Amino acid sequence: MRGFRVGEPYRPLALLLIAGAIVGIAWALLVPAWQAPDEPAHFGYAQTLAEQGRLPAAEGDKRFSTEQELAAEAVESDQLAANPLARPEWSEEEYERWRAQQAALDPGDRADGDGAGPEGGNSARTNPPLYYAYELVPYYVASAGDLFDRYYLMRIWSALLLLVAAAATWALVRELAPNRPLLQLVAAAVVALQPMAAFVGSSINPDALLVASFAVALWLGVRVICRGLTLAAGTALCAATAVAILTKAT
Repeated sequence: MRGFRVGEPYRPLALLLIAGAIVGIAWALLVPAWQAPDEPAHFGYAQTLAEQGRLPAAEGDKRFSTEQELAAEAVESDQLAANPLARPEWSEEEYERWRAQQAALDPGDRADGDGAGPEGGNSARTNPPLYYAYELVPYYVASAGDLFDRYYLMRIWSALLLLVAAAATWALVRELAPNRPLLQLVAAAVVALQPMAAFVGSSINPDALLVASFAVALWLGVRVICRGLTLAAGTALCAATAVAILTKAT
């Protein structure tokens, strides 16, 4: 690479990504459960894919699994939604009651949600499956634990995608301004440390992968304009675009 020396100019980017990871993990752990946009629907989609090997159905008797409904009830997620004055359940007694109920569940209680119910179907069911397949990794890694073990690890795994978006932004600006390291760092920091991006990116939400794939596609597109189209560059750009399409059709 042009002017490459070990540790430069990548050290500032590496430090920024470490800071971004800390911010993302903080958002993932501190935002109350189920209080990110459409998170119950997205978790339910991933659980249906993980436990039943299929996409959520358009028709059925039950939208979410018994396990998910129990966890949502334990933290009073419906009472918290869109209510800034409310606070999540935080008593040790309630926690122990939920643990006892969780321990009494059988494996079928993870797989009895079919994506639809009396209130209507899972609102995420029309999304393509790529993001939810990505979330199967932490779901299976924490499968021996309880629902919240899987839930919070899935949030953290999702937060890593924001780092991809930040690194791609840094690379994009480096293509346009190769001799402006401060500009490159500031541009990447706007992505990595932006509160709304970190909030959405550290929740269970396909927008995290959509933002990352868009950032990579924009970088690769600028690279093609600056350096010319090659087979490798064209293939990579098409792949990034395909990831976006398979993440969210809209």
